[in-house]
Amino acid sequence: MDADTTPSGLDSFLRDPDEDLYRLISFTARDLRRALSEDFRAWGLTGAQFGVLLNAATRSNIGDIADGLLTDATSVGRMVERMEAAGLVERYREPPDRRIVWVRLQPRGEELLRELMPRHVQRCRELLGFLDDARRERLIALLGSIRDEVGTRRPPIDPYDNPGPAK
Repeated sequence: MDADTTPSGLDSFLRDPDEDLYRLISFTARDLRRALSEDFRAWGLTGAQFGVLLNAATRSNIGDIADGLLTDATSVGRMVERMEAAGLVERYREPPDRRIVWVRLQPRGEELLRELMPRHVQRCRELLGFLDDARRERLIALLGSIRDEVGTRRPPIDPYDNPGPAK
């Protein structure tokens, strides 16, 4: 098969406008994460640790933080434990449901976040500031619509609907 040839039967799928849009959104999010991760590394943090600090600045629990970081609660729990040992955040529980582990900033974490947020916002402006207000508002509305629509669609996964790889 030639390097420029699309496998038989896939061409129409790979040129589907909705699949193109999916890839564009995915790659754009990846590119933004990559651009910002360089900043986080320079500050001695990972993107996920920065996300924990942001979430800890508001009333957040381990599960909510994991959802926001697109990972599992166990991984976030371990990361929070390390950040707690570094004096950045604190885990706590409260009634009525003491099973939920909440996370809040420690003074050192709050100080770090106060120092980093102006730099982070400036970097976001550098990356996205080319959008005028009208284009930014339209993009926010469109992405919000997609997120709302996708978030309400949780079809059951039927293994018999997915033929899987050819044998």
